[in-house]
Amino acid sequence: MKPGPVSGNSVSMEVSGNSSDEDESKPQKLFEKKRFCRSKKLPAADNGGSRNEGTIEDTVMRPETEETATRGEIENREAGLESNSDSSVSDWTTPSEEELEEAKEDKPACLKKERPKPNWFVVPELLRREMGINPLFQRKYYGSLHVAEHFELMYKLREHQGCVNALNFNQKGNLLASGSDDLAVVIWDWAIGKKHHAFISGHRSNIFQAKWLPFDVENFMATCARDGQVRLLDIRRGVSRKLAAHYAPTHKLAVHPDTPHVIISAGEDAKVLSIDIREEKPTRLLVVKNGTSRVQLYTVHSNPLKSNEFCVGGRSQAVRIYDRRKLSTPVCELCPEHLIASNHAHVTCALYNYNGTEILASYNDEDIYLFDAVLPQPGDFAHRYQGHRNHATVKGVNFFGPKGEFVISGSDCGNLFIWDKNTEAIVDWMPGDEQGIVCNRIKLFKNVNNLPHVPILATSGLDVDVKIWVPSCEFPPNFRNLENCVRTNAMSRAQETASESDAFDSQMLWILLRHIRHTERVRHMYASRSSSDQNRDDDDDDDDDDDDDDDDNANDSSDDDSSDHSTNQPVIEGDRIRRVQCPPS
Repeated sequence: MKPGPVSGNSVSMEVSGNSSDEDESKPQKLFEKKRFCRSKKLPAADNGGSRNEGTIEDTVMRPETEETATRGEIENREAGLESNSDSSVSDWTTPSEEELEEAKEDKPACLKKERPKPNWFVVPELLRREMGINPLFQRKYYGSLHVAEHFELMYKLREHQGCVNALNFNQKGNLLASGSDDLAVVIWDWAIGKKHHAFISGHRSNIFQAKWLPFDVENFMATCARDGQVRLLDIRRGVSRKLAAHYAPTHKLAVHPDTPHVIISAGEDAKVLSIDIREEKPTRLLVVKNGTSRVQLYTVHSNPLKSNEFCVGGRSQAVRIYDRRKLSTPVCELCPEHLIASNHAHVTCALYNYNGTEILASYNDEDIYLFDAVLPQPGDFAHRYQGHRNHATVKGVNFFGPKGEFVISGSDCGNLFIWDKNTEAIVDWMPGDEQGIVCNRIKLFKNVNNLPHVPILATSGLDVDVKIWVPSCEFPPNFRNLENCVRTNAMSRAQETASESDAFDSQMLWILLRHIRHTERVRHMYASRSSSDQNRDDDDDDDDDDDDDDDDNANDSSDDDSSDHSTNQPVIEGDRIRRVQCPPS
């Protein structure tokens, strides 16, 4: 309702200096009424004095019908009164339908998506389970909207000394493996938040992936790194050996339960290798080319129901599907039509869903797309997920739910985005990496991995820890600042993709900041060790302080030089292993 002109019959209260003397409780009553009233400044009345000139601070506004408001407007027009910005009468206005439509059109497209309705209700599901007619209770809960909307951070797993680039759960789901820039592979008992084992991988540069081999007894793990090597880690014996080597960084590996002894690797040298751990040498499957130029590969994944089929993606706009029985040409190429002629967008991650009927692909400086892998149409895609930012590094993406009901990815802004797969609506949005809030274009999630039957998330990024998420939050997600985040990500993308030099500068800035953080961490470690050694020497012999300090400084400088330049092996100090951290990946 719109408040109309205040007539002589309307109730008014004048606050005077004597009101407090008349009744002590009156100021409190006036305050209580003032909370629900809007103060207006009215002109002097024309009827000779029913109301004094000045400001009425507290006015009880009476509701009016539309007819009364219209009659008041007609009387004002007949009297020659016009409302403008300089008028002393403040009108209450409501937005028109056109203004609401304009505001809706100005809203980001991903926020206009209709949110899905709840599909899981705890009381009837529990009753059915107690009666023994709900055997899929756990799976239904895992794939419900309730789980996706109520994630919260359970705890952080801290052991690495560098950025964590790789995460992988074993088949049973009780162990989690992580690989880092510090060249170490750590196996966690994530349920209790404790380290189970820690191994030196044998790589000479940043570990990009650590993956369990799908044997019945999970004693082997394959790793790949920036040095191009693919290595086999024997967990039981704690040793690692080289299986194969690319001539460029190797980001991803693919395994299949039907052939647990075979590993497929893809590197930035455009080669796809098939590695049988029982043989001495790998087999080169193909070299991916776009015309005559080689395509740097960032991702490879096997079809879970077809052991001969796999997909690859990299510095190209298309996700290519190959069959090992006919590698001369790809089975099909998946790419949105509007990205075919793009010069900046390329694939950073591509993977199949649980039954191999869909492929999810994340693009650099673009969005996430879902393709039909059964009956693919050239230039067509099934769904598009927007709102995040993928620019700083080779970022991952994943399905969530037993049947891939949701899509999950990290963002350069440091937040974790979860979309409903069918409606494309953002159903959860939460801060995931502490450093990402400070540096909008640098922070990310390099890996998001989920268990096959338990709704647990493990995420990692530029921080040196692994974060475990569980759906135990009491309240639904708060989207208060989501629109600002989405707008900022969109503006950042538009600005950085305007010129190639800007994109190159942002990459160099990201590498520089990571190098600064690494240098400060190493310097702090040596300073702490030097101070502890100095205190120990002071207790032993106070007369030789200067000599001991010189010796300590000399040893520190030699250790620093050797760790930064010459050696890649761990330095053993008592019971601790000081790992060497590689330059930023």
